[in-house]
Amino acid sequence: MGEAYARGRMEKPPFLPEEPSSSSSSSSSSSSTSDAPVPEELSCLICKDIMTDAAVIPCCGNSYCDKCIRTALLESEDHICPTCQETDISPDALIPNKCLRQAVNNFRSGTGYTKRLHQQIRQQQWRQQQPPPPPPPLMTVTPPAVLVSAAEPSTSSSLSISSLLEEKGCRVPVRRQAALASCLGPQGQSIPTTGHPGRGSTIGSAGGRPGWELTPRLQNQPPRHYGITSAISLAPPTDIDSIHTQKLLEAMKALGVFEEEEELNHRLVVLGRLNHLVKEWISELGESKNLPPSVVANGGGKIFTFGSYRLGVHTKGADIDVACVAPRHVERSDFFQSFFEKLKRQEEIKKLRAVEDAYVPVVKFEFDGIEIDLVFARLSVPTVADNLDLRDNSCLRSLDIRCIRSLNGCRVTDEILHLVPNKENFRLTLRAVKLWAKRRGIYSNVLGFLGGVSCAVLVARTCQLYPNALASTLVNKFFLVFSEWEWPRPVLLKQQEESNLNLPVWDPRVNPSDRYHVMPIITPAYPQQNSTYNVSTSTRAVMVEEFRHGLAVTNEILQGKSDWSKLFEPLDFFQKYKHYIVLTASASTKEHHLEWIGLVESKIRVLVGNLERNEFISIAHVKPQSFPGSRELCKQSGYVSMWFLGIVFRKVENAESVNVDLTCVIQSFKDTVYSQANYLSVLKEGMKIEAAHVKRKHLHHFLPAETLQKRKKQSMPGTSQNAGGLQRKRTSSDGSCLDSSRDTGSRTPDNSSLLHKISKVDTSTAGRERNAVYQKSNGANKREKLPRVAVPSVSKGPSIPVPDSSMY
Repeated sequence: MGEAYARGRMEKPPFLPEEPSSSSSSSSSSSSTSDAPVPEELSCLICKDIMTDAAVIPCCGNSYCDKCIRTALLESEDHICPTCQETDISPDALIPNKCLRQAVNNFRSGTGYTKRLHQQIRQQQWRQQQPPPPPPPLMTVTPPAVLVSAAEPSTSSSLSISSLLEEKGCRVPVRRQAALASCLGPQGQSIPTTGHPGRGSTIGSAGGRPGWELTPRLQNQPPRHYGITSAISLAPPTDIDSIHTQKLLEAMKALGVFEEEEELNHRLVVLGRLNHLVKEWISELGESKNLPPSVVANGGGKIFTFGSYRLGVHTKGADIDVACVAPRHVERSDFFQSFFEKLKRQEEIKKLRAVEDAYVPVVKFEFDGIEIDLVFARLSVPTVADNLDLRDNSCLRSLDIRCIRSLNGCRVTDEILHLVPNKENFRLTLRAVKLWAKRRGIYSNVLGFLGGVSCAVLVARTCQLYPNALASTLVNKFFLVFSEWEWPRPVLLKQQEESNLNLPVWDPRVNPSDRYHVMPIITPAYPQQNSTYNVSTSTRAVMVEEFRHGLAVTNEILQGKSDWSKLFEPLDFFQKYKHYIVLTASASTKEHHLEWIGLVESKIRVLVGNLERNEFISIAHVKPQSFPGSRELCKQSGYVSMWFLGIVFRKVENAESVNVDLTCVIQSFKDTVYSQANYLSVLKEGMKIEAAHVKRKHLHHFLPAETLQKRKKQSMPGTSQNAGGLQRKRTSSDGSCLDSSRDTGSRTPDNSSLLHKISKVDTSTAGRERNAVYQKSNGANKREKLPRVAVPSVSKGPSIPVPDSSMY
C-alpha cells in the first residue's frame, strides 16, 4: 500500500508536459512519450508517421492520413493511387476510417504521442548529428560564432513554444503561412470548424454519402467557452446525425425555403446598383455643398445589409434590410429629400415611400422586383472607407439616437455571426427554427412572439453550447434547452460590454423597468437591448408550450419514429381553444386601411396584456396572421381586417358559472389605439375597431370552412407569404376585398350583418343573453344559442360567462 502511494498516478492528460523529479527521470520520460514506436497498423503509408484523420481509399482499401492521400491524388495528373496505381480516384471518394481514428486517439492518450512534436524532435536530432557548417568566406563581416549563436536560440525557442502549444491543443501559425482571420473569434480565440481544411462545409460528400468529417483537433480539443459558459457537449457528429441533417435539408427544400441560384445572383446585382447610387448621390451632394474636390472624391459612402439576408437565412421573396452609411457632411434631411428624389427618378424603383417619423426612420421601395428597407446613418467621420468595420464601438461616437438605431441591426447581425462556432450549421439550424416558428404561429415580434433577432440569438446560444453538433442535433437541443430554460433568466451570447459612450443598455441592476421583462433575449452588440421586449406572460407560455411540443417531435424524428415534415405542420389554432375574441379594424379607403391596421396590430399586445391581467384568464393567444373580412362586411365597413385571440379561462372551484366582464379591458384597448392615432395624426373618418366574443363552433360566421377545418400535413404557402410568413394580401388590385375563395353558401342567413349587429347590441340585450347562458349552465336542457357577447363602444357592456371549470 505504501509503494502505491509513493509511486504517484500513472495517468497524465496528453496535452500536459511531463514533470520529472530528476534529470534521469526526465530523459526516460521523454523517451517513453516522444519516442514511443508507432504501431505499423497506425502508420501512414505516405508520411510513415502516425495517421491523422485516417481515411480509406476505395480501390485497394489501404488507409492513409486524409491530408496525405488527398495531396497525393491531387498532385498526380491522373489521380493515381500510390499503392495499387489505380487511376481516376477522386479525393471525394475517400471514406473516413472511424475505427482506425479511434485507435489512433487511444494510442495518443496512452503514450502522449504528438505527431508534429515527434517530427520536430527527430529534425532536431538530425541537425545535431550533422557536421558543423563550413566557415564563411573571408569577405563575410559577421563571424561564424555570431551566426550560430543568433540562429540556434531562435530555432530552439520557437520549437519549444510551438511544441507546448500544440500539445495543449492550440493552433500555431506557421511562419510561411499567415493565420486566417476567419479561423479566429472576435477576441482572437480559435474557433473549430467542420469539414476538411480548405473545403467548404457542405452536406454532400463522397458517393452521395452525406456528412461532415472532423479533424483530430476538433475531436481532441480541450473544453473551450463559446459565450458566457462552457459547452454542454463537445461530442463530434455521428453518421446518423449526418443522415438526419440531410433529411432535414430535403424537408425544408420541399417547403420552398431556399432561393434558386438565379434569384440569389439577382439580389447581388440589385445591391450593387443600389450601392453605386449611394456613392453617386454622396458625391453629387458634396459638389452641391461646395466642398473641396478632395473631400468629394474621398467622401465614400457604402451600404451594409443586415437581418435575415446578412445572416444567410432569407427565404424566397423576402425583403432585404439595408443601411446607408454616409460621412458627416451628409444630413438626414438630405437622405429623405435629395436621395429620395434620386430614387424616384430610377425606372427600376417602384412603390417608393418614406416613413420618416418611425422609431427607426426608413425608406421602403421595390428595386427591380426586390423589396428593400433602407435606413440611414451619418457617421462623424469625413470619409466612409470600403473596409469600414461597424462592429467597432468607436463608430457610435457623437451619433444621434436615430443613427445608432439604424446601425444596430448591422452590428447585432455581424456580432452574432462572430460568436457562433460554425456558421453553416448555425444558418441551417436558424432556417429550420424560423420556419417552425412561422408554421406554428409564434413568429411576430410586434405581437409578443419571437422575431428574427431573437430567433438568431437563441439558435446561436444553442450552437455555443453544442459547438460540434450538426443542424439536426442542434434543432433538437434548441427545444431541449429553451423548454427547460429558467425564465426570466436572460439569454446572453457574451458578457455585456461597458463603454464610455453612456448609451442606455439592458441592465436590470440599474433599470428597474428591465426587471419586469418576462423573457429577456439580449442582443450581443453595444448598446445591448432586449429583443423580446413585447413578450407577455401569455405569449411566453404559448412559446414554452411550443418548445416542449418541438422537443417531443424532434425526439421522435431522431429515434426514427417520424420525419421532419411533422415538425413543420401548422398549428390548428381554430381547433385549440373553445373561446375566441374577434378583433376587427376597418377603414373607408385602401390607403387608410393599410395605415390603420399597422397601428392596430402594433397595439394588440396591449390588449393581450390587459386580458391576461384578468383574474379569470390564464392565456390570451393571438394568431399573428390577420384575415380579410367577408364581402358583406366590406360592403358595410369598407376595408376590413380581423385578428383572432384564443382565450383560456382559469378553473374556478366551487362555482358552476362565473361571469367575466371584459368591457373595460376592450374599451381601454380601443382608447389606447384612438389616442395613439390622434397623437400621430393618422386617425381618419371611417377608421373603427370592433370586438366580439365567439365560441369555436360559431367561427364559421367569420371564416371560410377551409380555414377552420383541422389541418394535417400541408405544403408551403405561396412565395407571397415568405415561407409560411405572417402577412397576406387583404385587397385585390382593383381595391375590392379578397374573399372570392369563400363559400358564402356555408354561412347562416344573417351572417352578412352579424358583426354589425354584435357591435350595436345594448346592455339590456346582453344582460338577457347572459342570464340565458347562466341558466343553461345550471342545467337547462334547451339548445344553446350563440351568445352574441360583444363589447360595444360605450363604457358599459356585457360579460363573458365561464361555465363549469370541468369543461376546460
